[in-house]
Amino acid sequence: MRNMKFVGKMGVMSAALCAAVGLAGHVSAVTLTASTLNDTLTNVNTITFTTTPVFTAPDDVDSLFYLPNGSIVYDLETEQQVRLYNPTTHTDSLIASHAGWSNQLLDMALEPGQTSFLLSDHQAGTDGGGVYRVTLGGTVTHLVNGTGYQGVAFNPANAGAFYVANDGNGSFYYLDEYNSTGTTLLSQLAIPKANGGQEIDGLTWDPYTGELWGAIKYGGIGEFKIDPITGLLTGYTIFQSSVFNDVDGITTDGAGNLYLVVRSQTNSYDGGGDVLYANTIGIYNIAGNSLSPGSNNIPGLDDLAPAAGLGSNTPNSPVPLPASVWTGLALLGGMGIVAGVRRRKLALARVN
Repeated sequence: MRNMKFVGKMGVMSAALCAAVGLAGHVSAVTLTASTLNDTLTNVNTITFTTTPVFTAPDDVDSLFYLPNGSIVYDLETEQQVRLYNPTTHTDSLIASHAGWSNQLLDMALEPGQTSFLLSDHQAGTDGGGVYRVTLGGTVTHLVNGTGYQGVAFNPANAGAFYVANDGNGSFYYLDEYNSTGTTLLSQLAIPKANGGQEIDGLTWDPYTGELWGAIKYGGIGEFKIDPITGLLTGYTIFQSSVFNDVDGITTDGAGNLYLVVRSQTNSYDGGGDVLYANTIGIYNIAGNSLSPGSNNIPGLDDLAPAAGLGSNTPNSPVPLPASVWTGLALLGGMGIVAGVRRRKLALARVN
């Protein structure tokens, strides 16, 4: 077991501080596009953590991603809709509305062909919940039936195959790999629950490591190994946290850094009142094994979406681009200047 360092920081991160915590890739500013509980899509600068509003959606947004032309696809969690916003023309339009969906649409992932995306429905609507493939033309296909599904990601080694996280039962939570039609379970990881219950919320494939990474609710960060030839799931490591309680969205810059959403600290649930890291954007450097919580007090912060590479406004780019490229992150909720975080070092245990 080894520990992962958590380093708190104030506002602007200097080059020296970046080097000190192993975040050399973050000397240059990165911009993330985010969504909030007041339905606002917002750009966030990861150095200054200032925010700039982009668009106010019709209702609660959970997930979003960019298309190659710069348009943003987002879902309305409780309205059974997936919509498209064009920042150039400032127009908003419906992609798909499906009566079988529940009122808890969650994560999405653009597939490599960039004409369709995966969508998870957490609860049982009239279709029964599960995973869907939706084309940009509005065709909806039910792939996997069931409840508890959250994070989704494409399989880079097996065209059409995909990964999806499930809340599981009282003892285990799961990461599943399915074939392109959702009819065959190709591989599965069953992970024991800890910290009073866990699940994989956000999920992303990272080209830097060739692995899947997940945001572990009530836990921290999950590293999920996949066979580079077949794409089959082969193992995992959970970076366990006793401080970060509610980790949600996660994305990658493809250059060795992960961005994740930390909604609250453990004590905010047990009455302690210390919410130092509530609504925080965490920047995790894989090689340095360090997570730097850079912002605080972003109400409703929920999900992340890269604005470079796959699912971005960079045409024909199969993977996310380096950290020097401006990246997009989705905040579910408020706007305004982000407050700094007190410097504080924390440790996470690495559990295989």
